[in-house]
Amino acid sequence: MLFRSVVACGDSITRGGHGVKGDDWPELAQDALGDSYLVINRGEGGSTLTDFTGRAWIRTDHGEEALDDSRRADAFIVALGTNDAKSGEDAIWPNLAVGEFVSEYEAVLDQLRDASDEGPVMFVATPIPQRSASGKWPDPDIINMELPDRKSTRLNSSH
Repeated sequence: MLFRSVVACGDSITRGGHGVKGDDWPELAQDALGDSYLVINRGEGGSTLTDFTGRAWIRTDHGEEALDDSRRADAFIVALGTNDAKSGEDAIWPNLAVGEFVSEYEAVLDQLRDASDEGPVMFVATPIPQRSASGKWPDPDIINMELPDRKSTRLNSSH
């Protein structure tokens, strides 16, 4: 049997645990892909892409484990940026220079790719759309428009 591994990288949305078991997207992906795939969940709650708060995903235990997983991974799905889009409490987004978010994303993708023996396929997921303002995310336009626009502009053309 041909066996493929997919590493899911991200924050609490990836990690799951917000609801009923089986509601996190890596587990749903595992169910959809079947037994010939292994989806490895490397989500870390509260993690960010950037390191403004000392919670950069790549420096967490799960980020380090994902680098170890790179040797045998066929694909990565990287879903980071929701916590970087904070503009209320613990604001990060207003402190990011233009281009800094994409540069940080490219650096994470490069680290994962460089740790690999085989050159895995890299997927970048856009954050889940935000319906309305809330607590740490008072400006839905950051997640819904600005962040995806910054990702797609440079990431799709750079690798």
